[in-house]
Amino acid sequence: YLAWSPDDHYLLALGPEESSEFWLWDIHSGTLKTKSCHSNDDSLIACAWHKDGKKFIAGGTRGQFYQIDLNGTVIDSWEGVRVMCLAYKNDGKTVLAADTHHRIRGYNFEDLTDFNILKEDHSIMSFVCDESGRLALINIENQGVHLWDLEDRILLRKFQGITQGLYTIHSCFGGVDQ
Repeated sequence: YLAWSPDDHYLLALGPEESSEFWLWDIHSGTLKTKSCHSNDDSLIACAWHKDGKKFIAGGTRGQFYQIDLNGTVIDSWEGVRVMCLAYKNDGKTVLAADTHHRIRGYNFEDLTDFNILKEDHSIMSFVCDESGRLALINIENQGVHLWDLEDRILLRKFQGITQGLYTIHSCFGGVDQ
């Protein structure tokens, strides 16, 4: 999995299939800034950048979930969360995580609280939020794409067509105003 920093200065790369390592590349200099592994038991499959570009989150399906700085140091962690996909909310302190229980939950790193946002009937394979942070496109295993309003916590629309199979589909918002 790859994720660009908000200013496109860094490229974060997670290893192949359930690897415990990540690599952070400085694109301007073309050098590897850091390569790190918190635990050999990790299986990092998802990551996302904070809007300030100075930290990111990474997690996986074995119950680990970390907030990490640019030097590869773990700032905070949340145990027991089996993550499929991650995103930061626009408030800069809450992380959204799709877990293996078909939910998207919020995790606030400032006051260490967590809360349910939505639950699907099938596995959430990936999701993306729009620029406002209010809407989310969620790829559901064998179901298509669902558009959710995260603030009102309602399903707005279901899109059918290509469904998840062997490979994970990552949707995106697009257009002038998204």
